[in-house]
Parts: sequence; structure tokens; C-alpha cells
Amino acid sequence: MICNDGYKYLLSSPSVCVSKCPVKTWTNYLEGYCGFCDISCKNCTDNTKNCLECENGYYPLEDNQKLCFSNCPVGYILDLDNKICKKCPISCEICNLENNCIMCFENYFLNKKLKQCFTKCDPGFYPNKFERVCSECSYPCFECISPDMCLSCPANLYLNPLLITGNCVNNCPDGYWADSSTNKCILCDPRCKLCQNLKKCLSCKNDFYYLKETNECLSNCPKQYYYNWEIPDLKLNSKIIKITDSVRTCEKCEIGCLMCSNSKDYCFACDINFFLLFEQNKCIENCPLENYYADINTRKCSKCNVICKSCKGPQINDCLSCDLDSGLILKNGYCIKEGCPPGFILIENNSCFGLIHCIEYASLFVPKIFNIAADAFIGKFDFKIKEICASFKKGFGIIWDRNSTMINKAVISADNTTYLLKREDLVESELNLRINVYYSNKFFLTSFNETSVLVLNKV
Repeated sequence: MICNDGYKYLLSSPSVCVSKCPVKTWTNYLEGYCGFCDISCKNCTDNTKNCLECENGYYPLEDNQKLCFSNCPVGYILDLDNKICKKCPISCEICNLENNCIMCFENYFLNKKLKQCFTKCDPGFYPNKFERVCSECSYPCFECISPDMCLSCPANLYLNPLLITGNCVNNCPDGYWADSSTNKCILCDPRCKLCQNLKKCLSCKNDFYYLKETNECLSNCPKQYYYNWEIPDLKLNSKIIKITDSVRTCEKCEIGCLMCSNSKDYCFACDINFFLLFEQNKCIENCPLENYYADINTRKCSKCNVICKSCKGPQINDCLSCDLDSGLILKNGYCIKEGCPPGFILIENNSCFGLIHCIEYASLFVPKIFNIAADAFIGKFDFKIKEICASFKKGFGIIWDRNSTMINKAVISADNTTYLLKREDLVESELNLRINVYYSNKFFLTSFNETSVLVLNKV
């Protein structure tokens, strides 16, 4: 239908023309009719939901009053006094008129104390995704992801990485230490069984030795320390702790002792300015005045020639004093009674010939390092007398010194040239052999010394 100028027809009654569109309709000037408003609008400007006035029982949004609703949408609460849908805080899905959140949108969680929604929960609470609330940790966590699964711990408790639940603990497990700055159990050095911090071990795992001076766990003890198998007492935070499984420790040798074994004063090598008294396995600053001299090369107190009371070296003419009670006098380094000094023989022209000059060569062989797991230990001595001494060659003889290592267990050959120690008698240590050359089983001429280090390398 076409109405006269200034009139519009009704969509509900196309045969009726009106000069003004009625309530709940809007004027379409382009096509000349009165269109229906949305059911939520009492008055409108077009056929959308943009109302000029809401229908009875419908309420405008607080932040967009052109939109009217019979039931306020999610995120709004109906304020009947003001006849408006009041907007909730931005993260609330449901709230009350006091702007307190009751339910949160997804990925937000209700803080029941503040009655607001947040992306994160306060310490001691975790984000409950099912209820969209901050639920309290049931275990004493500082932060958690479930009632009893902690992410961080409060003061005086420590996060135990070995536990899934109930993981805030008073004491960290073996192999971890309590870091009070982070309230976490931190992994010790992999060699430590117990530790106080990353650099301070209190006891060691198997195959390592505890060095208390540096609080380290070592594969091998350093120089001037020995391997100890006793169980130590350790003091930590005023408490004495018995470390029952930390039986391996490095204990310091006695002062002056460069290498020791089994105890601090059982030495077999000495530091500079000290000398090893082999018979006592002691390192001393000054060798005994009688029967010994300080050997600078070996750092040992070595025996004088048996004829000397005191001496400066091992030779028969190195004497410094003699046994006067035996009627011996000191002459040119020799202790003699009369005639030729010991070690000399009277020859045809009534002169004294030094027997030491008869030795063309002599060699005492021992392995410098010997594996006691391999076989028996053998030391060999070989010497030759010069042809000029052939007439009295039979008078020369050799004998192993009584201070040679384990001489009471040695198997010595009939000609005294071989010194054998059975495998079962050997232990890790330093082995010293000394053989003496005599004439007529009476006069000591010279001696030869060699040292071997006995080690255990399983084969």
C-alpha cells in the first residue's frame, strides 16, 4: 500500500495509514512504513535490539542502556531499585549488588576473603579449576598446586623433591641440604651422603674418603694424610651425630710425616727437614747421635757401619767416633785397634790394601713399583771381584741386612744373592732392601740400598 505524503502504513495493518508510528514501532522513512521494535523495547529507532526505552519487565545494561533484558546476562546483577542490570567486576561471572564476586569466569579464581576474582591465588592457596576458587592448601605449603602438593614452603620447612605429596618437610633426605634462602632441599655434591651446603660435606658415599679440614669427599687422600676406617663423630648445630656409614676418612699424618699408614705416627716417607727412623717408622728432625747418620738424599736415618759409634755416612771410613770400651781409636775416619784398619788387608810389601777397591761392580735390583697382586717379590744382588784380588777372592761374602723389610719372612737363596717374599706376605707399603759386603765374615766393606713401593692393583 502507498500512503499519502507524511503518512506511513502499519506492517500489522497494511491498509491503515498513520501520520505518527505508534508505541513499540519505529518509522522507516525510506520505505514508508512503521516497523516492529524488538520485544525487549518499548520504543526503538530500528529493528535491532537498540532500545530507546525498555519494555516493562526488561532492564537496561549499566554500561549499554540501549540493550534490555528480562534476565540480566552473565557478568551482571539485577538492581531492582534502580531498574538496571548492574555490571559485575570484570573477572566475575556472578556477583551481588555489593560488587562481591560469587563465581568467576574461566581462568579466574575466587578469593573468598576479598570476594574478588584473580588469575593467581594468595600464598597457602591453590587455583581450584573445577570450582574456580582459591582453595586452601591442606598441608602447610607456602604455594601449592593441590591440597597436599607444595610448590614452595614456609619458613623452617623445606621442599623435598623426592616426595609428590606432603613435600614440605622439617629435615631434608640424605644427599640433600636445607637451603633457608629458598626453603628447598638442594642436591649435595654427588660424592656426599650428607652435606651442610653445596661445598660442605658431612659424610661421604661409598668409595670416597672424608677430609674434615676442607669438608670434601675425595677418591684418594692427599699427601700427609692416611686412610682411616674408623667411624667419626661429627658436630652439627650443637648436636653430636654418629655417621655410621661414613667409615672412610682422610686423617692427617703427624707433623713432618709426608706419607703414613694406619695411624698418624706410622710414617714411611718424611717431609723436607725431617728424616725417617725406619726402625720406629717415625719422622724426626735430628737422627740419633749414635749408630745413625742423616741421609740427605733419602731423607732417612741410615745405619752407620757396624764398626762406627757415630758417623757421617755408610762407609767404613765415615766414622766420627769409635767405641772406646772396645779399644778402638779413630784414625782417618776408621775405627781400628792396630795394624791395617778394618776393610784393609796387609799385602806383600807390608802396605794396607783397601778391600773396597776389589769390587769391580755391584748391583742390587728391585722393581721400583711392584704390584703385590701379581706375584711374589724378588730382589737380586750381583757383584764381581777384580782379577787383582783373585788370590783372596774367597774371603768376600754378602749378607742381607737385618733391617731389610720382612727379613724374618724372606726366602734367601743359599748364595745370598736372591731375596724372595711370598705373595701372601705382601701388603701395600714401602719396601727397603739393604745388603752388606764383608770380608772373612768379619770386616764390613760397604752396603747397597734400594727401595720399592708395593701397591695393590687387582688383575
